[in-house]
Amino acid sequence: TEYKNIKLHDILHDLALYIGGKEYSHVSTTKHTRHLSLLGVDDAEVHKLNASGAANKLHTLLVDSNFGSKSNWHLVYIKRLTTNFKWLRVLSLREYSRDKLPKSIEDLSLLKYFDLSYSDVRWLPSSIGRLYNLQTLDLSQSRIEELPKEMGELCNLRYLGLKGTRSLRFVAEGLGKLTNLRTLHRFMVCDDKGKTRGCNINELKDLNKLKGELSIGGLQGGRVKVMDAKEVHLKERHELNGVEL
Repeated sequence: TEYKNIKLHDILHDLALYIGGKEYSHVSTTKHTRHLSLLGVDDAEVHKLNASGAANKLHTLLVDSNFGSKSNWHLVYIKRLTTNFKWLRVLSLREYSRDKLPKSIEDLSLLKYFDLSYSDVRWLPSSIGRLYNLQTLDLSQSRIEELPKEMGELCNLRYLGLKGTRSLRFVAEGLGKLTNLRTLHRFMVCDDKGKTRGCNINELKDLNKLKGELSIGGLQGGRVKVMDAKEVHLKERHELNGVEL
């Protein structure tokens, strides 16, 4: 929609310019190109770019939501970009149309900002935990169902966007290790059957930097979990604007 396009330009486009410095290219690239926006570019141009290797030191890559919608671009190109563009700091795959990412995503070890909002991604590979420099992971309005335990290795993560993730049903143990986390829209204690399969709510104890709003799901399993919630002292988190149980 028009609103989404404006939001992409205003936020991610400006972010790329801020992080990136002087050069910003939309189509033509050279070995000096560091920031690339593939908005309204056809598949042929992308395959040409990928084959040439001319921009293999990109720091920023923004991908159009309609790009590759009539081809196998998502299957082929995502795997190749992890090999060809290992210098990436900012990657936007907003509205990515596949349900998972390749394991090779771990090769983007310098990545700091990863946008998968409004995507069809349902699962993240365990290799996501090797993106040690990642500060922002935006899964807002995506179809994500599970967060793997390896998420706990993302020691520099500050923003975990989970707003509007209605399909989210399982958050593995280990999230409590993300002590730099400022934003966590949703936290799932366990699955709908009340089994101790997911995070214990006590993992929120050490997330002292959380701000904004937080929704905690999975409490319907029993009274014990509600008592555990009180022990986390959420009422004393003054920077949390609201907590929904």
